[in-house]
Amino acid sequence: MQPYPLREGAMYENAIANWYYQNMLFLQQVFYDKVVIYDREEYTWVRIDNFDLPPIWIPRYSNLLITLPGVYTGIHVSPSEFYLDKNLRTITGWTTVHYFQAQGANRLSHLNYAYLCLHLQDWKPSWDVLSGDNLLTIVDLIYQRMSKA
Repeated sequence: MQPYPLREGAMYENAIANWYYQNMLFLQQVFYDKVVIYDREEYTWVRIDNFDLPPIWIPRYSNLLITLPGVYTGIHVSPSEFYLDKNLRTITGWTTVHYFQAQGANRLSHLNYAYLCLHLQDWKPSWDVLSGDNLLTIVDLIYQRMSKA
């Protein structure tokens, strides 16, 4: 993988793209046994295939899709859309609050995703990916949220 190519006159976008690229490398290291794919041009989404869910969920894994603000927005704007597979249930047969499978609140229903409504309260990224909030912070928040269903 090559970092985002430098273009003359686009240093800020390149710094943002580099931040996202470093996040993708970090996710790939952490989820070394999973497939992590992402938008390599504008960094508008990342997907972790077969993301492990807490043991209270059936099935125990789901694809996790996170939409990202991308290179033209900046790193201080937090990702705000999170998607898991449809038809997840707890071992007791329930689903979680703010998990929307149908159209309406879920713009990716037609792709077999359910929208997970999660509001990030404090998003404090740093240009050094490991020093501040990063995409792993979000993945961890999603896991914690799913643990409390």
